[in-house]
Amino acid sequence: MLAVSDDLWGRRESDRVRQNIFESQTTVHPSHGLMMTLRILHLPENSDKLAAIKDGALTYISPGNEGAAMRSLRTVCQRVSEASVGGLDKLAEIGVGEDEDEDEDEQRKAAVGMVRALWEEEGGIAREVMRAVERGERFA
Repeated sequence: MLAVSDDLWGRRESDRVRQNIFESQTTVHPSHGLMMTLRILHLPENSDKLAAIKDGALTYISPGNEGAAMRSLRTVCQRVSEASVGGLDKLAEIGVGEDEDEDEDEQRKAAVGMVRALWEEEGGIAREVMRAVERGERFA
């Protein structure tokens, strides 16, 4: 049984507050972890900056590194967007959950609806991040 301060996912009240603040930001944005991974990906193999990054003392590397990370971010978002379109197309091709056929299992319709919603959400977020990159927004 859940404690009063826990939700169904086992998160405490303080976790939900942090999550809501993060989710209520006005700009869709990639996680800090993803951005740091992309920045590290574009560092020279034996960079002297890795120790400072690991210690959390450095997040911005250089203009060239930031440009390369943003291009990679755009590529990742483009691929996610394309995959979401493909996934939605595939759902439309099979036509599951589209009609009101009484014989079709209601749970299957619900599952397909959830998959459709996930593809739409992933594609929408990816396209919004790409627009932010094109506007020149920078991410931490």
